[in-house]
Amino acid sequence: MLRKALISLMLCLLSLGAGAQLSLPDPTALRLENERAWMTAAGNPAGLVTDSLKAHSSVGLRYLYGTGEYRLLPDGKKHSDIAFDTEGAVKVGKVNLWGHFAYNYIATEGSSYNTLLFNPYDTRFLYSVADSVESGWRRQAYDLEFKAAMPLSRDKLFGGLHVTYTDRIAAKQNDPRAESYHYSVGLTPSLIFRGRKGNFGFHLHYANTFERSTPTLSNTEENQMVYVLRGLGNYIDNVVGGNSMKTMYFRCNTLGAGLQYEGTGRTPWLLYGNLRYHLTNITEGATQPRLQGRTNVFEADLGWKMRLRRGHRVSLAYSHSGTTGIEPTTVMNMDGIWEVLSELPQCSYSKDVFALSWNKTVGSVSDWKWVFHAGLSYVSENDTYANPHSVFSWSALRPQLSGEWRQVFRGGSALRLGLELGGAKSLSSLYQYEGGQADGKPAAVWYPHDLSILAADYVQQALSLGFTLPLRRAALQWDLRARGTETFNGLYRLWLEGGFSVFF
Repeated sequence: MLRKALISLMLCLLSLGAGAQLSLPDPTALRLENERAWMTAAGNPAGLVTDSLKAHSSVGLRYLYGTGEYRLLPDGKKHSDIAFDTEGAVKVGKVNLWGHFAYNYIATEGSSYNTLLFNPYDTRFLYSVADSVESGWRRQAYDLEFKAAMPLSRDKLFGGLHVTYTDRIAAKQNDPRAESYHYSVGLTPSLIFRGRKGNFGFHLHYANTFERSTPTLSNTEENQMVYVLRGLGNYIDNVVGGNSMKTMYFRCNTLGAGLQYEGTGRTPWLLYGNLRYHLTNITEGATQPRLQGRTNVFEADLGWKMRLRRGHRVSLAYSHSGTTGIEPTTVMNMDGIWEVLSELPQCSYSKDVFALSWNKTVGSVSDWKWVFHAGLSYVSENDTYANPHSVFSWSALRPQLSGEWRQVFRGGSALRLGLELGGAKSLSSLYQYEGGQADGKPAAVWYPHDLSILAADYVQQALSLGFTLPLRRAALQWDLRARGTETFNGLYRLWLEGGFSVFF
């Protein structure tokens, strides 16, 4: 019912925005508009007013296909994604509205070491279950967002609200199978104070996330072994089948806050910082729940942006994610209830990303001729397990260059060509396991393989082609994109994407 209500709201917003459009709209022009909306991009929905985002509407359908062995083992050898996407922004009286809805149907083949989760890389849910059987997955995702903002006190104080709703389901195709249901609801209220020399913004954030995953078997005559994960190759053996492995429940509450300051002089600039704290409890079983673990995740984002003359923009960003995994010791009492005897912090995961970028637009945002980008990022991950001592760490530099050109023809049609070049240079990598399960597949196969992927040196190229055809009150856009990644030891991954969008 909630999903239907939100979709109906999105469609109403699109109908309101129809007819109010960007000049000769296309995906790049819309992206450039969103990049200029600094306060909104920094997480403050009241920026819909101060950023003066232009009214627009778009609907698109895309298909993405990926294949190749340059992949983490939980990723599929083959990946396909059918995506429907729609977005709209409009002003109704004093209220600025923005909405977005996306639906994805994702099919993967040849995935392993993930038995339960829609997203096996979410460190909030690190106490999960894995198995070594290669299997396909079928996933569906409904992602909805809605923002509203308006002046609260003439031209000095503005308020905003961002509402998000995510509904996802996933099904593993081979024994041991699983059916997963995931939802998340988030609220972000915000304020912006406009001063003489700049704008000061503040927002709060709360989200509630829940995932329930039930392991099952198609062939009930043959039980399947699984690994109940503890981290970095440590695990507890369990079985799917009979009366063994039960439904797992992942419950997470998120609190967050952010500050922004936008200088509005001759050279506009933005400084922002966001903090988020996630507290997750992971249990097994409904009638006799057993605590499997707790995670505390702290995230921080810091950034600085400056808009120079003649279409130049520079930015510097830093993000940090730190996860503490707490393992319980449990025992069943005389009443058949699982009691927690002790809890120890065993996992300490951290990831840091520094990114420096330069962008230049030739022409106006809505009527651009060239777009150039250069970036350099540093990524470092350092994960440890206390006892038995284990380490999983790597770091790399990742440069990137890209350029996009557009030619507008008589009648308003336009051709777009884009080229991207990038790569990665590994700086360090280490997997060290000192426990008693060194011969188990998580420590012997899974973690060494994934480290070799994350720390690999590679070269990446991408080529894109787009064509815009103006209609009476809209524009039709076709897009094709190919991206290839090849490591220095011969692994590759190829991504092909195609689709069309209508802007009106």
